[in-house]
Amino acid sequence: MVGDTEYACQALVRGLPERIVFVGPMAMDAALFAPVDPSNKKRGRGRPPKKGARLPSPQQLRDDDSVPWERRTLTLYGKPVDVETKTQRGLWYHVAGTSEVRVIVTRDPKGRIQDRAYFATDAAMSVAELAQTFSYCWSQEEMHHHVKHHLGLQQPHNGWWHRRAGRRRDTTKPGPQPHRSRGELAVKRTVPFILTMYTLIVLWYLDHDTAEQDVERVRRRAPWNRRKKHPS
Repeated sequence: MVGDTEYACQALVRGLPERIVFVGPMAMDAALFAPVDPSNKKRGRGRPPKKGARLPSPQQLRDDDSVPWERRTLTLYGKPVDVETKTQRGLWYHVAGTSEVRVIVTRDPKGRIQDRAYFATDAAMSVAELAQTFSYCWSQEEMHHHVKHHLGLQQPHNGWWHRRAGRRRDTTKPGPQPHRSRGELAVKRTVPFILTMYTLIVLWYLDHDTAEQDVERVRRRAPWNRRKKHPS
């Protein structure tokens, strides 16, 4: 599962089944800890510790000159990209609880993008796999854009008119106000229906595409975009 900052939170990550791996961004000042040493058992009263010693935050790891940057060429967003990375494993207890995570800090060698940190709930995931998996998030953003602006998901007109005669919508209450179950069913059906239609359109285009003509048409409309080579 891939998500942005809003989804990289305790409410979602801690409740995921073990078989589901979450990949997302991490705050540069995130508090990281070492796992508890099983041989160091707590003596006396009180709850056993759930986290070990404090580890460097992504920002501290970035600024630590004793840890060298490793240069890699990764396939991100469909093309090879040169990236410098640092990595460590530990507990992001605030978000992932006692599950160990893999943390990477990335740097653009050309300085065009600010340094960033990412994590995966699978601590065994490689740096390349983690970075490439997060890049898949962009295809989701593109999908959201298309279904909202081209297939009407942004403002579906359902659930608003199923009210008793003469009853008007309460403008002081935000959001949809369906009457009985009709509006509820419309909400449950609209998103799956539009996403299904979007899937069928993509599959149809992959089987009946006219890629060269489509790219040429786009380049005529936007002659400054000379890098356009493939349909998006």
